[in-house]
Amino acid sequence: MATVKDVARMAEKLFPPENVCMQDYIGLSVGDENAAVDKALVCLDCTESVVAEAAEKGVQMIFAHHPLIFGTISSVTKNTPVGRIILAAAKNGINVYSAHTNMDCSRGGITEFVAGIIGLKNAEPLIEINQNACLGLVGNLENAVQVADFADEIGKKLSDKHVKTYGKDKTVRRIAVVNGAGGDEEIINAALEKGADALVTGEIKHHVALYARSFGLDIIEVSHYASEHIYIPRLSEILNAEAQKNNLKIQFTASESESNPAL
Repeated sequence: MATVKDVARMAEKLFPPENVCMQDYIGLSVGDENAAVDKALVCLDCTESVVAEAAEKGVQMIFAHHPLIFGTISSVTKNTPVGRIILAAAKNGINVYSAHTNMDCSRGGITEFVAGIIGLKNAEPLIEINQNACLGLVGNLENAVQVADFADEIGKKLSDKHVKTYGKDKTVRRIAVVNGAGGDEEIINAALEKGADALVTGEIKHHVALYARSFGLDIIEVSHYASEHIYIPRLSEILNAEAQKNNLKIQFTASESESNPAL
């Protein structure tokens, strides 16, 4: 039977650890790398509801995008959400693994997937990490559109009813995209250097939006969840295909209990 270690090796082949773009906490956060796995639940966030779903379905592993433990913790108790999740996972023999910015930045990862959904053509790296990974992409739409119309279209494609637009109702064609929290001055500067008319991202701070607008760069902000959860069903397909290729009898299934906290 396949093990947690087998899944980790497979994940690191798809999303190499060297492709992280910040201090990150990827890999196995709860469990035993030698534990047997034949069913895994794929999710954006390992929440209490996701652990309960995994337990109900008899799943031995949760494969999450966002790390459960981000940084250090001093205790594991029922008094904190993370503590409750860890205790529930351990009680039910559920191993928790995450691939975070290495999944964002690798080829075939979230950024590339989202860029395709919103219609970018001939996308190139926004900020290069190495020859196989980048933070963000920038490319052209097939036709120029009004930024408000483009924002509405993105909202429909990413199932987000509350897309925000920072900027004038101008025509845009060259678009930078960074899923998740992609709003910092380094990214704004890179988008400007690559000639972008607008940046699509999942989270931006007020002062950064002001900075972008001072240079005439429009911002389309979807929710962090919407900018990444769209990839989870596709991730399940990728993991199932990779498991089959490696003769690993594991079934990966997208979680059904997640919901956008911003809606």
